[in-house]
Amino acid sequence: MESRDWVEKWHIAPSNSKSFEFLDGIRGLAILLVVFAHLFYINPKAGGIVKMVGSTLAAGTLGVTVFFTLSGFLISLPFWKCKLQGRSFLLRGYFSRRFWKIYPPLALSVVVLLPFYIWIYGWDWQFARTSAEWLTGIAWVIPVSGKLNPVMWSLIVEVHFYLLLPLAFFAFRTIGYRTTLWLIFLILLFVPLGARMWYASRGMEFALHPMIYVNFPVKMDAFAAGVLIAGLYQRDSLHPRMALLGPLGIALLCLTLLLCGVSEVVPSIHEFWTVSARHYTTMLASACMLCFVAQPALAAKWGLSAHGLRWCGLVSYEWYLFHQPPHIWMRVIAGSAEGNIVKYLLITLMPLLGSLVVAAMVYRMYSLPILRRHRA
Repeated sequence: MESRDWVEKWHIAPSNSKSFEFLDGIRGLAILLVVFAHLFYINPKAGGIVKMVGSTLAAGTLGVTVFFTLSGFLISLPFWKCKLQGRSFLLRGYFSRRFWKIYPPLALSVVVLLPFYIWIYGWDWQFARTSAEWLTGIAWVIPVSGKLNPVMWSLIVEVHFYLLLPLAFFAFRTIGYRTTLWLIFLILLFVPLGARMWYASRGMEFALHPMIYVNFPVKMDAFAAGVLIAGLYQRDSLHPRMALLGPLGIALLCLTLLLCGVSEVVPSIHEFWTVSARHYTTMLASACMLCFVAQPALAAKWGLSAHGLRWCGLVSYEWYLFHQPPHIWMRVIAGSAEGNIVKYLLITLMPLLGSLVVAAMVYRMYSLPILRRHRA
């Protein structure tokens, strides 16, 4: 009970929807995948086993897809509740809640990290310009440099979703619940696919370096399954047996990561295990894990409500913002490990633990008070 109380001190309940403990656990799992993918690396000349392990860890970037699917569920859930009750499509305080959740930690990370970039790399107007673009919101409209904390690309996609979702509900305000559910799901699922094909035909690929090109709306399909599950749940259309898909989702996510590693050493697997295959498999795995909402107690039995995992999920946004730059700086300062295991652990574990401590402090002392004040 004491452990639960400790975790709850870090938690803030949603304003317009039900709180599920295991969703914090899924978020914690996603951030661990992303952090491990960015912080642990291998020698490209290493043997098969090491290369397979390294590629499995590197596939943790798919955790961003898990984040998007989870956001699709959480952000759309109150919209489906309003739709079901015949109330306004626009939730009171929706945009202010999104602003106070996203912008203050982002602004703080830019202000805190900028001096370190200048100290390590020397003065570069590009750093100052990119910082200004993020602080003023220009980064959500035009391509920006990927030199300054490139992981922030996912925030562009998140914000685009936050803006488009209420517009979709407004557009379908006179249409029935079930039709609206399938229309939004199918639009989110297939329009990004068509956009990817269109951009690819013109040689315009998604990129993070040297410039961040998100290519709206190619990444929006990751939200589709979350929106669908939220709509079904709000209408009580998820049978309790659907929760049995949750363990399948965990297994499928593990298999996806494993195949990413194996495909690096087995050419025949690499041929069919494409980027698209990994993306859609992760989307399916995330959707299956969300089905735990039909029976949350089952999610706890599978460890998704574990206090440590939930805590990682609660500080995940701040950890996401602060985790990668220290690792990059450490590798610049320390150089290659050259097979020295102690030096390798220094290069990887110091940024891992240091960024986690910073994230926890920022969340508890900065983000959480802001959220509590404005949600009150």
